Amino acid sequence: MSESAIERLDLLGKKFIRVKIFFGGCNGFKYKFEFPEAKLDEDIVFENNGKCVLTDSFSLTKIDESIIDFVENLMEEKFFISKKDFKRVCHCGTSFKA
Repeated sequence: MSESAIERLDLLGKKFIRVKIFFGGCNGFKYKFEFPEAKLDEDIVFENNGKCVLTDSFSLTKIDESIIDFVENLMEEKFFISKKDFKRVCHCGTSFKA
């Protein structure tokens, strides 16, 4: 998780960010983020500076060794996944080909 993502979670008052990968989008897979109050028993957990990334086993196969980042500019404010192994990423920013 990037420093900007950790800072945004702090600003939101959140400890957890859940990443869920599912089939869809123009490149085959999409991801979405949720901000739960607690983790589930089946969650796979990664901790960084007191913040926890939660995911499931399927999603982990697609985002392993990636970085959750946050961008804020004149056009948008969003969390996104950055991974050098993504073959293609849609302009929407949430659809990718692994």
